Amino acid sequence: MLRTRLHDLLSYYTESKKIKTYEALFDDLVSQQILAILPYETKNFVISKQPKTSLETSTFADHQLQMSRPAAAAATQSQTAQAGGAAGHGTNRKPVPPLLAQGQQFQSSRGGQATTKTPGCFICGDLTHKKIK
Repeated sequence: MLRTRLHDLLSYYTESKKIKTYEALFDDLVSQQILAILPYETKNFVISKQPKTSLETSTFADHQLQMSRPAAAAATQSQTAQAGGAAGHGTNRKPVPPLLAQGQQFQSSRGGQATTKTPGCFICGDLTHKKIK
């Protein structure tokens, strides 16, 4: 029953997209994956252009990102100048702690003794974001 439903769904999808070959299916899957990783504004821009292939999808995404980049860079530079002229991007970000696999050892600052550390959040190192066994 599940197989039949999945088969029907895929058939409806390929018919609606007019996909007849494996290459066309493969290209459509690549195009969908490109759309899945794009930022919201870029995704909307690309969808509005109705690309037929993954090459068109990536080309439209590149064009939109290039068009939005100079405006964003100019805004960032003016904000930096107004904030006190701090050089470099990302000066407001906290440093990312080094990642340790479970059971991996690190040297602590208390006596240089090797201890084990339970890994936490990959971004901030907080242990409350992740279940500990």
